[in-house]
Amino acid sequence: MKYLALLTFFISNLVVASDAWKNYLNLPTPENAALVILSPGSDQIEEGLDILEIQVFAGDLEAIKLAFRLKKWMNLSAAISEGLSVIVGRSIRSFPEKFLIAIKSSSYLKSCMDVDVYGFEYVDRLNAQLYENTQRLKSILSVNVGELSEIKKECLSRLNAHNQTLKSIIGS
Repeated sequence: MKYLALLTFFISNLVVASDAWKNYLNLPTPENAALVILSPGSDQIEEGLDILEIQVFAGDLEAIKLAFRLKKWMNLSAAISEGLSVIVGRSIRSFPEKFLIAIKSSSYLKSCMDVDVYGFEYVDRLNAQLYENTQRLKSILSVNVGELSEIKKECLSRLNAHNQTLKSIIGS
């Protein structure tokens, strides 16, 4: 009986997670993004990445937070996780403050882990990586919100370290 109750609970959570994700994809509002609090499963996430990406690039803070939440769920494939990192990383130049707010406000994410993820287009293009990294650095430097100062400092440190690594590789 105990196992049946546990199985019922697990299945009902999967249905709720799936419904919240489907609702978000059908109407990708900030309110619906905030309602996706359980993993819908990697197969369903993959179907909706394009919609999520559009909302992140439009500067929807809840969509940026949602991308971070989707990344945290361990059942995601490496490809989906990398895709989410690229989406979030690309939001930095246009919405650096929202990027920092999303990191700071999360209960599970306390680092700038996606600040230097560029995407497939940048593979083997070190000068392009250096340029993108420098632009992200400038964007984060532009944020002057006191309560974001610690996370800002961490992101700047990571970007600066990556710049130094890129410069040493390019220079050799």
